[in-house]
Amino acid sequence: MQFVYFEDQVAGRQRLYEQPVERITAYDLDDVPHTFRKIKQAHAQGFYLAGYMAYECGFFAEPILRKLFKEKTGAPLLDFGVFKNCAHDQELVTAYGSVDDLAPQWTEAQYEQRFTKVRDYIRAGDVYQINLSF
Repeated sequence: MQFVYFEDQVAGRQRLYEQPVERITAYDLDDVPHTFRKIKQAHAQGFYLAGYMAYECGFFAEPILRKLFKEKTGAPLLDFGVFKNCAHDQELVTAYGSVDDLAPQWTEAQYEQRFTKVRDYIRAGDVYQINLSF
């Protein structure tokens, strides 16, 4: 049985999609535009879509990076199930928890300097995403 299960901690919901009527996949960057069109078409027809987009799909988003994409792992870049309905949608039961004593490791000036460097890399097209954690 094929299924997709999501937990949304922010909204406090869980969703289960079962038995897709179709799977929409792309294994190559050249297939990504057509795959996006198929996803939009299925959504417009009232279907639910659930799946994933691999990190490497980002090479498609930034033309300057496309030529750098070489790795073909055999895994799909996009893999979405098309579902008639959501099989299960209910509140997420969670225990209360907390994280205490969080403290940044950088000063505000250090953060601003590093943020500016990241922004410059993105504007230059050298990268399309950086996780800047402090």
